Amino acid sequence: MFRVRGITISLATTAAVALGAPELTVEGNAAFSDAEIEVAATRAGFVDEAAVERLYLRAGYLDVDVELAEEAGRPPRLIVSEGERYRVATLAVDNASPLSRDEVASFIPFGAGDPPSPPDLKEGLTSLLATLAGRGYIRAQAEYAITEAGPGRADVAVAVRAGERYTAGEIDLLGVAPGDQEKIRTELETRRGKPLKERALARDLLAVIDYYRKRGYPEPSARPRGFEIAEQYKEIDFNVEVEPGSKVTINSIDIVGNRRTRDEVIRRELSVVPGDPYDLERLRESARRVYGLKYFEAEPAVELADAETGRLRVAVAERRTYRVTGALAYEPARGEATAAVIGEMEARLANLGGTGREADAHYRRLAAETMDASAKYYEPWIAGIDLFAEPSGAYKGRAEYRKAGGELALGTHPLSDLAIAAGAGFDRVWKENASRKYKIFTWATLDSRDYFDNPRRGWQAHGRLELGVKEYLADDFRERVPRLELDVWRFWPTTRNQVLAGRLGAWGLWSQRPGLDEFYPLGGHADLRGFREEQFLSDRQVLATAEYRFLTGRGSRLFVFVDSAYRHLKTEKTFAEGFELGYGAGFRAATRVGIYGVDYGLAAGESPLDGKIHVSITQEF
Repeated sequence: MFRVRGITISLATTAAVALGAPELTVEGNAAFSDAEIEVAATRAGFVDEAAVERLYLRAGYLDVDVELAEEAGRPPRLIVSEGERYRVATLAVDNASPLSRDEVASFIPFGAGDPPSPPDLKEGLTSLLATLAGRGYIRAQAEYAITEAGPGRADVAVAVRAGERYTAGEIDLLGVAPGDQEKIRTELETRRGKPLKERALARDLLAVIDYYRKRGYPEPSARPRGFEIAEQYKEIDFNVEVEPGSKVTINSIDIVGNRRTRDEVIRRELSVVPGDPYDLERLRESARRVYGLKYFEAEPAVELADAETGRLRVAVAERRTYRVTGALAYEPARGEATAAVIGEMEARLANLGGTGREADAHYRRLAAETMDASAKYYEPWIAGIDLFAEPSGAYKGRAEYRKAGGELALGTHPLSDLAIAAGAGFDRVWKENASRKYKIFTWATLDSRDYFDNPRRGWQAHGRLELGVKEYLADDFRERVPRLELDVWRFWPTTRNQVLAGRLGAWGLWSQRPGLDEFYPLGGHADLRGFREEQFLSDRQVLATAEYRFLTGRGSRLFVFVDSAYRHLKTEKTFAEGFELGYGAGFRAATRVGIYGVDYGLAAGESPLDGKIHVSITQEF
């Protein structure tokens, strides 16, 4: 017959033996090995017979009996009487609480056909009561009974009673100055008449702590105390004891770890300066702004090094910021198109001379008369304020036309992850559809990636709106040409070392007489990796990419991808549209001599021999 009746389980007393792990003899056990029982029973200086009993109870041996026999001069003996092993025949739940039956069942660690485990059931119901208490049901009760239903079969009954719900009553803020009382109360989620929830109260305590951290107190504390129940009103009165600690003013800021980057480049990104009160949120913002420069391996540690003197310490770990990337793409012969190898070269020099200035140049050659070239320069913090200038120039050569242009953008960083700019530019086209275009534009970039080379989470987005006035030189025709561009990446961690990366982009222009120089190219390593470089031209297109990444290192990964796009092209003589789909796999490998990358892409319906191979090598210094 069971030894389990109701919610109480009788456990044997732990016996004390000689100090150190005692030798132990086990008799009568068949369900477990001697080694398993010794691991459960032996502690430093004790033989815990109750632990052995719990081991059997969790396995469904409800009639188990464990006795410790000790004789002078002999090792202690555990004598086990296992009894029969039981399984749950029926599981009945009598639920009188606001929780659903499924919610209650989630706290019960077994079901019909499983071994009943009184210790685990007791732990589950304890968690259930804590959940109800966190919703204001502080008088909730949970009971269980396990009874024999036949040989090896047991019936389990669970009863849950929530009782009446209690709300918060009077909340006194102790240790808070009168001028701060009302300001703090407006930030509290727990208020009189509202249910007293454990999680809400925890958030309130953090809100009180953050209130003081924003006002110069680095080590405040807030604790709930003195709970009193007013049964007549079903309310709980309590105090929140607040200790702000010492107020700290930042008097000096030390920058450490920077060998190339100048101190002033880091200091101008900080949201605090000497004379400001300590503010944890502003320190976090400072760390994010410094990391946003992309000159460091991770967010710097911005911390208070000495509270008494108000000394702040900013520790950075620099990364290599000069990069030269060479890329090749192989496109096999298909139809009238011959096999081709396409070359590309890009140099990106960030943090020039440790000043925060940047420059990059890009060159790509597709065929004898087909090439692109561009250059850009970045000048930060003009006149000592957060204002940057970005002049750029580009050249595009095709058999049908030649195009050159330049732009100048001025911008700022209103938020740590956001840059906005506006500017003007000029384009000139020769040969076919010779023209001039004057344009104004505005753009915004958001970059909240947690690591720029191999992100696990965050956003990377760029949007641009342009309005141009284009003059066609052949017949003195003039028109307005608006353009809208949006490109967004989002990164979601799915497991510790796996990431889902998604991309959605849209590009469009509106022109009465669009020329080849205005169209958007589609196809190749930058968008549709299973298609030829610039295989399609469009005046409007939508691109979507899903890439599943397996992170193998700080800067390395394996991935599979699917690229898709809708393309639209309309001219005076041509109309074309279509939906394109491609897929493939690739890798990035960070080594001592550079970052190697390979993408292999196939268009839907192609054979493996028709795949496009894109190879890149990046050298950092």
